[in-house]
Amino acid sequence: MEAQRFTFQVEVNWDGSTGGEVKFAKHPSLRFDIPESFGGRGAGYCPEELFLASIAACLVNTFAYLRPKLRLKAKSLRVEALDYVMFKDGGYRVSEVRLKVKIEVEKGQAELARRCLGLAEEYCHITRSIKPCIPVYVEVEVLETAI
Repeated sequence: MEAQRFTFQVEVNWDGSTGGEVKFAKHPSLRFDIPESFGGRGAGYCPEELFLASIAACLVNTFAYLRPKLRLKAKSLRVEALDYVMFKDGGYRVSEVRLKVKIEVEKGQAELARRCLGLAEEYCHITRSIKPCIPVYVEVEVLETAI
């Protein structure tokens, strides 16, 4: 069976100072900048925030794809993402990523929620891509409620 291949593309333009703009084919553009803590203006999202957002959003999208297949009744899902950047061997690098997932599901579905989130973590293509290089830790909190 031939592997499926998908292509995603953005265009990035420098603003002549400490940041720039990301242009997407179908969505509004997005400004980015070096954070003030690194000597930038902080006039837009920093790449770290965008990196974390892509990881967390991929996890949520994968969960959203799997949830109906598992017949999970969820009321809410929130992912808080955090990473640590360390200076080592002459440069900065992300040393680890931590995801704190909080999900609210129908009573009796806590284990199904954990299974769904475990599969989402396993099949999210972004976490799958970075895990060989960066440890990714996922903490899950499940709240059962009447929906």
